[in-house]
Amino acid sequence: FAGTVGAGECVRIMTGGAIPKGCDCVVRQEDVREEGDAIFVPFTSQPFENYCYAGEDIKKGNLLVRRGQRIRAAQIAVLASEGHADVCVHRRVRIAVASTGDELLQPGEPLRPGKIYNSNLYLLAGRLKELDAEVTVVGSVPDDVERAAEVIASYADRVDLFLTSGGVSVGKKDIMHGVVPALGAERLFWRVCMKPGAPAIAYTCGRMLGIALSGNPFAAYATFELMARPAIARLAGETDVLMPRRRAVLADTFPKPCHGRRFLRARMEADGRVSLPDQHASGSLFSAAGCDAFVDVPAGTKPLAAGTEVEVVIL
Repeated sequence: FAGTVGAGECVRIMTGGAIPKGCDCVVRQEDVREEGDAIFVPFTSQPFENYCYAGEDIKKGNLLVRRGQRIRAAQIAVLASEGHADVCVHRRVRIAVASTGDELLQPGEPLRPGKIYNSNLYLLAGRLKELDAEVTVVGSVPDDVERAAEVIASYADRVDLFLTSGGVSVGKKDIMHGVVPALGAERLFWRVCMKPGAPAIAYTCGRMLGIALSGNPFAAYATFELMARPAIARLAGETDVLMPRRRAVLADTFPKPCHGRRFLRARMEADGRVSLPDQHASGSLFSAAGCDAFVDVPAGTKPLAAGTEVEVVIL
């Protein structure tokens, strides 16, 4: 409506439409009664009622999205609302993932004595895809230092991160201790004061970061979330890389003392408490499937009773 509205007059506009000249309030259509060319308003309207002012949502000079912030649906909508068709973003992180071990079989193969199915590969690849990484699934690497180093080196110029599980402890077939020097890589650390997953290794090979996780399934899962996931977020250009934490009350007991720092698989309940499954072995995956948190237990903690307040890492 391009004209001017006089005293005692009204004009129909659509939701979000520009206010015509001469008007000083908006009344919702469902609040009035129409009779011919007239409307009846059953209450006294206030000046500027139901107005949306220019700049009330976003003002000139407001920062729409900060650098290092992950762009999700809400941020995309904000950018679109301001007419931005294109923005510069960090590219997706390129990650290669492999499992080490001569004992590994692929799902679908007949199970044989001394063999296990390669669940870690699918756990890690699945999580990486959930995190929107560009994933290359390398598969299984044999327990051979030279061969493993050859495979990893072939990706040094192609990926930002090479992620492996297995071969990090002190056994004869824990090959990653030989692979790192064979690559000419710089080892950043080996062994972290935590359980599970203590023998994790991190290294750099040129511009590629390498993270080698424990072969025990839950240990691989825990160290992925606590070590690899923040590293991936940093590689993606994010600034807030640590997972949120909160205090919660235990719904269950944990009967063992924790001599070293330990992360327990857990689930946040609707009532705000945190519950623990019965199984906590590092080789157990099934009990972790329904979990969405870790309980961070400090070193030197005695058995935990139900009702104890604990620190929880939200996944």
